[in-house]
Amino acid sequence: MRREEKVTIRLTELLRSVDPKTEERVEAARRRANNAVRTTLRDRTRLSLTTEGEGQRHARQVPVKLKPGMPAHVADVEFDDDIHVLLELSRIRRLMEAGVADWSSYQEVDARLETTDSIALDPLGAQAFEHHKARFEALLEILDARDPVAKILAVESDVLGVYLYGLRRGAPHGEIELYWAIIGLVSDLLGVHVEDLTIVVLTHELAHAYTQAGFDIDGQVWDTFNFGDSDLAVKEGLAQYFTHVCLQAKADAFPSAFGVFETLRKRQPAAYSAHVDWVDRSTPEAVRRAMLEARRRRAPVTRQAFDDLVRSATAALPPRGVGGSRGAVSREVRS
Repeated sequence: MRREEKVTIRLTELLRSVDPKTEERVEAARRRANNAVRTTLRDRTRLSLTTEGEGQRHARQVPVKLKPGMPAHVADVEFDDDIHVLLELSRIRRLMEAGVADWSSYQEVDARLETTDSIALDPLGAQAFEHHKARFEALLEILDARDPVAKILAVESDVLGVYLYGLRRGAPHGEIELYWAIIGLVSDLLGVHVEDLTIVVLTHELAHAYTQAGFDIDGQVWDTFNFGDSDLAVKEGLAQYFTHVCLQAKADAFPSAFGVFETLRKRQPAAYSAHVDWVDRSTPEAVRRAMLEARRRRAPVTRQAFDDLVRSATAALPPRGVGGSRGAVSREVRS
């Protein structure tokens, strides 16, 4: 018997399935969150995109632009030809997760239908319940095993958006690009709202901008070339750390964004979890001091060197909860 040739679908083709209205939703989320995120990042990093010096005011403009498609470095990513079925399953992931988690409660309510005269419905019965629960569990296992999002994010670089930092592009200031189509696709594959994922991506890219281009109290910024050549775990770790901090601080305004951030992080390369140890073991002030020291160095910063800076800053500061320390960042997921 002749074996059928395997058919694959490129990411560029898959993006054509994204609802065109996603662009409007991404833009609306960007407008709603932009000022609040910038203000919170400015407060938590204590860096600013403007500074005063020698009677002059200097400002770095970091505009945020929406772009269709995706970065060029992920254009060749391919999927098996059943990806469209996985995409449809992903869109009802929350329904399946709720079904598995809340099944016992549903069974209890369903059983009461026998004694409720006002509702003319017969109970489904235990056998039907167990069948559907098992089906949902099996489908969730398939989604987790195949995990198309992890395949998209496997590239060691930002995919959903990008911070393009100034001098290496021949421009005086950086800018941020958000790729609305791939944000829409990944939000479908994760089973989360486009708006929440947009806020996560926007915050991450703005965190890059503040950690690199933000002025400190002395008007200093992170040298473009030293920043660019520093370890990915340092650059992404800092962006992730301040995204974590910012989204927790804005939990009332964006209640589901932190949960989406954590869901996404678990599918990203290891560099995007470099901050987890800093969250668990150090105070925000220690991480901030380490960042300032890293920015002042006249050479690229390695992951080991930055971890050493965090440990030194932690040792030099009062213990958590002592002497006015702000305490460790919470790992609690609020969604």
